[in-house]
Formats: sequence, C-alpha cells, structure tokens
Amino acid sequence: MALSPSKLTPKYIEAAIDGEVSRVANAIDGDRNNTLYRASAALGSLSPHIDEREVKERLVQAAQGYTQSDGIKRTLATIDSGWNAGSRQPREIAANDNSQLPPNLRHDRRERDCIAAALRDVLAPTIIPAWTAPDDTGKPRFVAGDDLVQQPSETRRHYYRHNGRPDGESVLIKLKMHDGKWAQWFRVRNDDGEIGWQTKKPEGFNAVPYTGALDPFCLGNAGNMLAWPEGEKDVDTLVALGIPALTFGGTSDLPQGSEEWVAGRHVVILTDNHKPGRDHGEKKAALCVSVAASLKVVHFPDTKDGGDVTDWLEHGHTRDALRARIDATADWRPPRELTEQDLTSKETLLVELAEMSPAEYGTRRAGAAKQINIPLAFLDEEIRRRRQRGKEEIAPPLFPWWAVEPWPEPVDVAVLLWALVRRIQCHVVLGNEAALAVALWIMMAWAHKEVAEHSPILVATSAEPNSGKSTLLGVLSFLVPRSLSVVEISEATLFRSVQLWEPTLLVDEADELLVQNQPLRAVINSGWTRGQGVPRCVGDDHIPKVFSTFCPKAIGMKGRRLPDTTYSRAIVIEMKRKLPGENVTRFRYIDDAGLADLRRQALRWVGDNLASLRAATRRCQKDLTTGWETTGVCSLP
Repeated sequence: MALSPSKLTPKYIEAAIDGEVSRVANAIDGDRNNTLYRASAALGSLSPHIDEREVKERLVQAAQGYTQSDGIKRTLATIDSGWNAGSRQPREIAANDNSQLPPNLRHDRRERDCIAAALRDVLAPTIIPAWTAPDDTGKPRFVAGDDLVQQPSETRRHYYRHNGRPDGESVLIKLKMHDGKWAQWFRVRNDDGEIGWQTKKPEGFNAVPYTGALDPFCLGNAGNMLAWPEGEKDVDTLVALGIPALTFGGTSDLPQGSEEWVAGRHVVILTDNHKPGRDHGEKKAALCVSVAASLKVVHFPDTKDGGDVTDWLEHGHTRDALRARIDATADWRPPRELTEQDLTSKETLLVELAEMSPAEYGTRRAGAAKQINIPLAFLDEEIRRRRQRGKEEIAPPLFPWWAVEPWPEPVDVAVLLWALVRRIQCHVVLGNEAALAVALWIMMAWAHKEVAEHSPILVATSAEPNSGKSTLLGVLSFLVPRSLSVVEISEATLFRSVQLWEPTLLVDEADELLVQNQPLRAVINSGWTRGQGVPRCVGDDHIPKVFSTFCPKAIGMKGRRLPDTTYSRAIVIEMKRKLPGENVTRFRYIDDAGLADLRRQALRWVGDNLASLRAATRRCQKDLTTGWETTGVCSLP
C-alpha cells in the first residue's frame, strides 16, 4: 500500500484500515449499509495518506457477503458517498500545531481531552456498567454479544459510541421499529463478565452524543460550526453535507453534562418546526450559552408542521442555503436575567411543610418534592433540619445564590470537575493542573460542613498585579456554598459572620489585610481544624462563648508575604498576567444559569456520597500533612 508522507504513522493507518474492513465484514442485517458508509467515511478522512483504489477494493470484498441482496451498484455508491464525506475532513491525529485555530479555541480541545481522560481513568465508573439481573420472568432480557443481533420489527438503528466519536466502542443502540416507536439497548456486563445488551438503562451509564460518521471533536473541526439538531436522521443528513453535528436524540430531558460536549464551540441549534421542537431548542440554548464560544438557534418555519432540517433540505434547499440562513440568524441571548420569584415560592412552600404535623407532611411530601423538583430524600433532610432548629433564630440568606436546590439526577463527578475546570478557564488564565486544584477545592467547600476535619486555605497569588486573582475569587463566589467576599473585615466581624452564616470566606487583597493584622490572621489560622474557635465574653454578664472559625477560606494576594503558619495550611495557586495571545471571557460578576447548575450538581453529588466521603476522610487523617488529602477525598467515586 502506498503511504504518502504524513503526520500519521503507518502502523496507525494499517490498524485503522483493518478495523474498518472488519466492521464491514461483520455487519449485521439492518445496519450493513450504515456500517459500510461509516467505514468508508472514516477511511476517506485518511485519503491523503492511503491508496484509495486498494482500500475501496478491500471494502467491496468485505461487503461481498451481502452485495447480492443489496446490489453491487448500491454498495459502490455507499462507499463513494462515505468516502467523499470523510475526505472533506482529512484526519491529522498526531498534529501538534494548532496555531491556525482562532485564539479563543487554541488548545481547548486537546486540554479537555487530557483532563477528561485523566479524570475518567481515575474517577469515573467503568465504561461498561453492570447489568440488571433478570427477574423470574426473564426481564430485562439480556442479549450477549459485542453487537446486538437484528431485532424483530427493526427498521433502522443508530450507534452511540464511547467519547462520541465514530471509532469509539458502541455503548448504546437506538432502534426504530415498524410501529414508529424507538427501543434503546444499553451495553452492559453480566456477573460472569460477559458483554451484552439490555433495554433497561444501567446505573453508572454515562450519556454520549450521536455524531454519525464524522468526528466533530477532532482537532481539524475545533474551529468549525457544530450543528445540534433534534434527531439522529438529521445528524446523518448534515454529516453527508460535511457538517459536524451531534444529538442526544429527541425532545426528552437532556442528559446531565451534555453542555460540556459543545464547550468552546460555535454551536448552531437546529429546531423542529413545532412547539415542542422550538421549546427544546430554547432549553438546549439556555444550557450551553455559558460555555459555547458562540450560539445560534435556527428555525425552519417554511417546512411542514413538525418538519426538521432534513425535510427542509429534501424540498430543494442546498447546503449554501442552509449556511445563508445560519449566517442571517442573530446570536442567541437569554430572554431575561434570573429573578428571585422561583426561589421565593420554593421558600414559602418549605416553610409551610416544616410547620405541618408529621401526618400532614406525610401526605404532602411526594407532591411537594415534585412541585419544586427536588428528590424526596433531600426534601426530608431539609424539613428535618428546619424542624431541628426549633426556635433558634435563623439568619436569612444574604444573596439569592445562597439558596441552592440539589440537581434532580445523580451526578458524574468526573463530568462535574471538568465542567468546573472549563468554567474557571473561561474567565481566567490557569493551567490544567491549577484549574483542577481549584475545582477540587470547590468540591471540598461543598462537603466541608459534613465531612472536613481540616480546612485548607486556597491562596491565589501572583508576583505582579492584574493577574486575575480578583476575577478568580469572583468566579468562586458563585460556585461555592454561601460565599462571603470581603476586602476589609475586622477580627470580631469575621468570627461572628462565620458563627452566623457558616459561609465560604473569600478574602481579596490579603497582602494588605493580613500582613499587619495578627489578631485577624490568628482567627483565620484557627479555622484549620474542626472544633477550634475564638472564645469571647458576650452580653452584659460577660458570659464566655466560643465562636467557631471553621469554614472554607480562599484568599487572593500579591506576593507571598504571609507567615509560615498560614502557608502551611494553604494550597497555593500561582497566577500570571494574561499574554497577548491568550483570550478569556470577561466575567460580569452576576449569577447565571450555568453557575447555578454547577452549584446544584455539586450539592447533589456531595449529598449522594456523604458516607464514602466520611470514610475517605477517616482514612486520610493518619497521614495528613497538607490540605491536599482533605481536598482530594472530594474526587473519590
């Protein structure tokens, strides 16, 4: 085989060809043509480096087992169509130079890959989750095999693959049936280690997008438009036009973390022409507006009711016409800023529930949990705490973002950590390791009250001003629980604030505030260990009272003019001024939907994993020498 000079290794190319040819040869009824198209597209993306004629001949030979029924002309047409689509997106897997990308996208894709891969290797559950053992009636049915055999009444299928890439392993297969309904089969592993498929969604399943035959996440597509239509058919239509696209399928609820698949991309949401489709498009836009490089929502009112971009294109419109419509569409903006109305109505209901008798609460709890979209276990815990406080005076929240409802679904901590990293790097220049350290500290802050025995101080420092320290603390103020941001505070105000609000304390300009203020520094240092506090005499009778100083703390400062007693309790993040070629998004210091979702997800994950976190904390205390052990337990699966 003739290999032209390239950045791809011959070993990689040979393996890629062998793999695709094998997939074609082993394709099952109902998916043979799709498999042949995907394989042709994948190999077509290598066309600058391989012998086109020889590879196509191998594909024809691999398909010969079913060419008699499908027809040799159709086989050749499918190969040519897929090859042409792939050749429009040539693959450069080993390329290291991304200097041609827009400045705001340079390194983002590669850095995400590195972080996500590292996190998932260490933190995430296995790619193939455990099955649900069938009951006495044999349900849910388990079908063994690396691929799912053709099912009765199946008309077509779509493969959802690991990492959302065409060459990834299948983790979900969606089948379209004769009656128009859909069936989902999830890849699982039974108790004997055998791989197979079940229709019941397994615990630990990590949702991935359907991307068709083009890889929207390769380096060559990082600066391109990424289309997000409603269904798999539309993805295949767009891919055939050489347009990278993805979908999670239909107008059902979007899976947790789906916005991270479009982070840093120029996203174009293509809606179906009916109210559910338009509403779903708005929901997707609201989800990813805070992470996308740009965002448009494109409608097709000039197609049939319920029609989609495929219907629109099939009625005589072209790729250029689609591009013109996208260009003519204005960037999407949220319809309004967040208000306190929803928070107020939820708080009113919670107060009513806490005042009910146990019998009355028992009849109302299920409906109330559904009304405010909160899991029953979290509602019960909230009501228990409110009743336990009794007649104690409860300090109202200082800010709307202090009131946080847990996320309605279980949260994958690897996805959440990556989302935190991505949001931090959106506004400040930080390397992957530093951003991940900050993300772990954020998770520690959410687990602090229930789990932490020691409280490491996050110190953001730089050798010169204007290095992003204040911006970082500003971002943290909307990501941590009950944030209290200060640039000047007295010793007494500090420990009384900690006692009253149990906040996460964020101190800016600490190089001026702490250096010459030994009493204030002593209060901050005393919060290193649970149970420590500051005794003071209160009231006219001067009765001694211990005020707790145990709370998460982060400080920003220029230089390192802090005593060893403070630095020994710190996790230090070194920051530098932004270079001319480094671009970040200006932080507006206001709450938004993306920040609110991250807070909700952090609360849910900590609530679901308290027992594991407490056990991990106990194991770490034997060898605790720095703050990293306390912070690191928050990343345990």
